[in-house]
Amino acid sequence: MLTSLFAIWATVYALALTAFRLADADRDRLHLRATLAESRSRALEYQLNPHFLFNALNTVRALIRDEPEEARRAVTLLSGLLRRTLVAGRETTHALEDELALVETYLGLEALRFEDRLHVRLEVAADALEAEVPALLVQTLVENAVKHGVARNRAGGEIAVRADIQDGRLHLEVENPVAGGPEPEGTGTGLANARERLALLFGDAATLDLEVGPERAVATVTLPATDA
Repeated sequence: MLTSLFAIWATVYALALTAFRLADADRDRLHLRATLAESRSRALEYQLNPHFLFNALNTVRALIRDEPEEARRAVTLLSGLLRRTLVAGRETTHALEDELALVETYLGLEALRFEDRLHVRLEVAADALEAEVPALLVQTLVENAVKHGVARNRAGGEIAVRADIQDGRLHLEVENPVAGGPEPEGTGTGLANARERLALLFGDAATLDLEVGPERAVATVTLPATDA
């Protein structure tokens, strides 16, 4: 009799424990989903800030009179950038190839503003293009590089984007020139947001480091290499 009662009690306890664990797991998933949504929203807000739009529209205005073809191209690039950014803002992750399409549109628009002050170098291994990355991650790093590097150097400089896969991990680098003087307002916001999203998605398996030297700064991201 006691044995039967103990068996029933143990079964009820095990079922209750499983139910609690499932409930905790559901709560964790909901919390993660909500946190990721908030983080994506902040990344989108960082990209579509008024200062960036002001610069883009100023570029269009400056081109309208003397270079109408370039002005139309600028409008096309801005429209494409807004569309791609809004689509990416609804995604958690996507292929690096899709992320780079967004980055190239952004840099094409910035090239009209900076002219020969902005140089771009892409070194991306073919097997890295299908790797899964957080949406707007590379875009955030590149915008940070333009804002804190090229824009603050009178002579401009080169933005280098590199990506390859090593030992089952995706390695990303965004390099930019270093400028002297005080940093503009908002320094570190984009990087902090990027680190938060990487931690939410990959935990300790992903890293984002920033190394600032006397002439160049390099933001390096590593994360597990999985196809999108």
